[in-house]
Amino acid sequence: MTLFCLRYQSDMDENPFKIRRIKLDMSQNDIGRRIGVTSQQVSNWEADQCVPQTARLIDIAAAYEVDLGTVKQWIAELTMRRLHRKMAKEIA
Repeated sequence: MTLFCLRYQSDMDENPFKIRRIKLDMSQNDIGRRIGVTSQQVSNWEADQCVPQTARLIDIAAAYEVDLGTVKQWIAELTMRRLHRKMAKEIA
């Protein structure tokens, strides 16, 4: 069980929003302006503090230059990551 948790955590260390933003050579402020949100909101996504609002998915896909399905997948990954952290806290 411990091995699975360590591997799972290792696989999730990188945030897909951050990875893509860096590949695009953009700052959090650049992405925020493209979407119409603050750089703090972008930072919160990258720090796994929250996930983007669904009302902004099309703008997010355009800003990150990916399709809508990719953004939905990223949000699902982040949601699973948050759930995993919550469960780990409850077990501890």
